[in-house]
Amino acid sequence: MSSGRLRDLIRLLVPVAVDDGEGGQSVTWPTTGPEFWAQVLPMTAREQEIAGAVQSLATHKVTMHYDTRIVGTCRLARVAPSGITLQILGMRDLDGRQRMLDLDCSEVIE
Repeated sequence: MSSGRLRDLIRLLVPVAVDDGEGGQSVTWPTTGPEFWAQVLPMTAREQEIAGAVQSLATHKVTMHYDTRIVGTCRLARVAPSGITLQILGMRDLDGRQRMLDLDCSEVIE
């Protein structure tokens, strides 16, 4: 993929566990993190009921340059154009050479 197709600026959001003051922990998503150029494309939004539970399926496909900081527990926030926050559901190294990543993501509704 040519770099000219990577037109969306995204920020990596890494979860941080903080004490909740009652002996437990809660997860926060700091808004500071590394930024990357990516291609963010919408997919069909749908949910599937499996064994009585609703499972979210991917709503967006993100293609970007490979980076070892991208892991499945992270989120991506679109910076330009501003907008959605995405939870990473799955990752694929497109050519097996650690050059490009394909990420299946679902939109975070808060």
